[in-house]
Amino acid sequence: MSKKFVLGTVVTLTVLMACSRPDGTQPQAPDPFADPYAGGQTYPWSDRLDPPSTDPSADPYTGGQTYPWTGIRTPAAGLKSSLEAQALGSGDNFLSDLTWTSAANAWGPIEKDQSNGDKLATDGRSITIGGQVFSKGLGVHAASEVSYALGGMCNTFTAQVGLDDEVGNRGTVVFQVWNGTAAKLYDSGLVQGIDAPKPVTLNIAGVQNLRLVVTDNGDGVSFDHADWADASVNCPAQQPSGDTNLSGLTWTSASNTWGPIERDQSNGEKLAGDGKPLTIGGQVFAKGLGTHAASEVSYALGGRCSTFA
Repeated sequence: MSKKFVLGTVVTLTVLMACSRPDGTQPQAPDPFADPYAGGQTYPWSDRLDPPSTDPSADPYTGGQTYPWTGIRTPAAGLKSSLEAQALGSGDNFLSDLTWTSAANAWGPIEKDQSNGDKLATDGRSITIGGQVFSKGLGVHAASEVSYALGGMCNTFTAQVGLDDEVGNRGTVVFQVWNGTAAKLYDSGLVQGIDAPKPVTLNIAGVQNLRLVVTDNGDGVSFDHADWADASVNCPAQQPSGDTNLSGLTWTSASNTWGPIERDQSNGEKLAGDGKPLTIGGQVFAKGLGTHAASEVSYALGGRCSTFA
């Protein structure tokens, strides 16, 4: 029988005084366009003990500087993520444990299981939104997007989204989830730095390419450190593709008039295993079910099969 399975910065306050160099010249003001961290300020999110500075001169985005980054893109002909390569059991699969097919980020690389941090890889901290710490997730910076090829094998996407506490109450973004580029499945609306984590639960049955997008809300990218906390996809256990004999599966219910239903033999008599080789019109079959009218047997296929023979 043929059955196809289709799966699924420390701020130092100073008193300003009129000073001059020994030669009488005044110190030259730094060029904000030559240094994104004007005035020599440290990154506003680099000191974990102190709150972010509210001094505008500490803005690391001075002069419109960004550190755009693009992740490895899988060749289009082999649009697969590690999700398809793994033997998955049913349950949650964290996106930070999977391989994306493409990714882009406005300020350094996307981070796995930590906040975006700064422009270097793994320079983030624990993902924290509204004081709540998450051990898993993706730390990104608007404008950002990351895609995973799911091949229609998963049913649910869940996450907690928000701006990371490393930027205080600053930043404004919009989180979106897409099926590829055609269908938008979710839009968070405006999310601000003062907001608590926002839960997301989506039906993604049949989604081939899961794309997570964070926009800057149209007001610039400054301090847009966004988190996809606990981002995961829930998928059923993968089943082997091709033909599967019903006698090798477990039924959900069965009834038979004369003894038990037999696997790979005729019904025989009233005892289990007392049948003979399955033979119809002289043709012997190695696989099948032997029953006796009136009988019925049921299997839960979960919509994963296409043909019965």
